[in-house]
Amino acid sequence: MKQNIDELYIDNEDRIVVIISDFHMGEGFLAHRRVYSRSENFFHDDAFYGFIKYLKRLQAEKNKPVTLIINGDFLDFIRIRTVPGDREHKHFLRYLKRIGHDLQEKDVTIDATEKNFGLNAYELKSVWKLQHIANGHPRVFEALAEFVVSGNRLIIVKGNHDLEFYWPAVQKEFRKILARMLPSVNGAYKRAVERMEFIESNVEFVQKAVIIDRTIYIEHGHQYQPITRVEGPPQQNGELSLPPGSILNRYLINAIETIIPFINNIRPVTEVFHALGFKQKFQALRILLSHLPRAGKIMYRRYRKDGLVLLLELLPYMLTFLYFVFGFALPMIWKHYEQLYIAVLGGTGEFLMHNWFLHLLLIFLGFETAKWGLRFAGRTHYFDLNQALRNAREKVAGGTRGQKNHFLVLSHTHKPEVCRLGENWWYVNTGTWIPILDRKEILMHEKMTMSFVQFEKNQRGQWDFELMQWNDAKGRGDKLILLES
Repeated sequence: MKQNIDELYIDNEDRIVVIISDFHMGEGFLAHRRVYSRSENFFHDDAFYGFIKYLKRLQAEKNKPVTLIINGDFLDFIRIRTVPGDREHKHFLRYLKRIGHDLQEKDVTIDATEKNFGLNAYELKSVWKLQHIANGHPRVFEALAEFVVSGNRLIIVKGNHDLEFYWPAVQKEFRKILARMLPSVNGAYKRAVERMEFIESNVEFVQKAVIIDRTIYIEHGHQYQPITRVEGPPQQNGELSLPPGSILNRYLINAIETIIPFINNIRPVTEVFHALGFKQKFQALRILLSHLPRAGKIMYRRYRKDGLVLLLELLPYMLTFLYFVFGFALPMIWKHYEQLYIAVLGGTGEFLMHNWFLHLLLIFLGFETAKWGLRFAGRTHYFDLNQALRNAREKVAGGTRGQKNHFLVLSHTHKPEVCRLGENWWYVNTGTWIPILDRKEILMHEKMTMSFVQFEKNQRGQWDFELMQWNDAKGRGDKLILLES
């Protein structure tokens, strides 16, 4: 069993290939309270079980096994703010010792920061987070065990929300969880060693990309967006290197979601500040004032350039939020500001204050100039599809002879898409299985969840695909309705 495969090349693949992504599973269902965690985003556990049954039917009908690729952000380790209680912690430490781990100080202690923001991304603490997620989503793990034991293959690609799949101990624990499910599925695997060997041979973890027949290039996609890109070594001093976006999620967005769930799923971003400003403005302001300094300090220490870019992109929205919060006091603030401005700038200040629209226009142009300057300098937080295509072309160079089309499959954006990229390339985005609240496409909102991509070889032996949506009520995959852009 090879650990930490960077790129997995699969040649002469004769299976059906199905790709899903972005479940963002967190704490899930809290059985002792009979409610879901307030920070949970994934509620389709039973639907996913039905989806796996569909894949098994597909396997039987086509007489071909299925390769299921979960293309990143399957689990959301960053979203776990809960820490184990004293009794649970002692039990977990005994478990780690029993399976052969030598514990260090960082593995044993839970500091004040972790109690507020969740366990740090150390290897063994990430194992506890994995167990916690599995306890909240047992149906999903049971479904995956049934899928694998039916003779199929499972490949998990790492995303920016489940970077913890980098750790060998996390990969091993994931396999153990599936192995424990096997006795209820197939009585043939009675010994724990047999169950583990079977899972190890059919469940793989990939750090970056899967390339099938040098025709289909599959990657999560977070490396093509600076705010989610991991630069440098994947871990330092025994802790994972989190990208800027993960730092913001851990130290700020998780706290905001305690007052407005799903805020990380609202599109466009301007609607986030609209929701904060109108619905929970004073609570949101309290969280911003208490959490933003810590997030800013960590960003400044690790990602100064990206932090500056992010600040310039978000500052107009933050000012809009402050306007919603303090709009009632704006005349008094403006009056004080006017006197100060004139005192500092003299006649120029008086001219600008009396022509306030020109003043606001200059501020707006200043922001736009800075943003465009950063864009031309290559420092932007937009998703770079062109870079992804260049990388995919390089990886599939000299691909399968006679294959007319090549395919770039990404995830990450949560927006299912299909489009042509040049003469013989298709771009496909797998979308997500979590709610996306998009005011611009509110009528299509429900159509943008539970999406998947299905690849099969046609009669000429060439790969082709369909972007589909899981219809749980009818137990089948339907063609996903997309509008031209």
